[in-house]
Amino acid sequence: MPVTRLEPETVEILLPSVKIWRDDIEDIFNWLDALSDASIDITVRCNDATYRLDTVAELKVRRIDSITMRESRVNVKVSLGYQNSIIAVDPSFQARATVEQIAQIARKHRRYAKLMLVIFTILGIPGAAALFAFASHSTIANLTSAALTLLAFAAFMPTLEPRSRTVTSLLYTSTRTEVPSFYRRKRDDLFINGVSLLVGGIIGYLSNVIS
Repeated sequence: MPVTRLEPETVEILLPSVKIWRDDIEDIFNWLDALSDASIDITVRCNDATYRLDTVAELKVRRIDSITMRESRVNVKVSLGYQNSIIAVDPSFQARATVEQIAQIARKHRRYAKLMLVIFTILGIPGAAALFAFASHSTIANLTSAALTLLAFAAFMPTLEPRSRTVTSLLYTSTRTEVPSFYRRKRDDLFINGVSLLVGGIIGYLSNVIS
């Protein structure tokens, strides 16, 4: 007598925290929509309220907290925001392929906010301390620079733990072309801050030499 499985197989893929735009949300919707002629149930969480939508085109706010898209006939659910996962119940070969395509979209837009914070801290704090030590030419300043470097590494090394999932997903309802990049929005501030830092270091160094 052949062995028969009583419960349907459930496939769950945990996704990383993501930073995605409307383009990506529409891509995910289109992959789900291609599975069957059943409608896609879309649930959105925004501003402490939950909304049900018929299409992604109904997203009007700038950002949403979470979105869930469920294809009812093939039974595939995609959740992004508070929980990032794909769940497929008793998936067919086509459904498995669709799940993998959606997972690739999410992985391609993984959010590395914590890693960027680590890089900024590891480079920024010791860099500022080194500039101070260079300007003052004192043993205490050199020791302070070394201590700050070690503290920066010690404080933020735990955040490199791959199992850490505390980074919040960012879900934008605008397309990438509609919103300028961080550099384009902040380049003037970055330039002014960089010049100020350079001028301050030179003035500190010259003041120390003259005195």
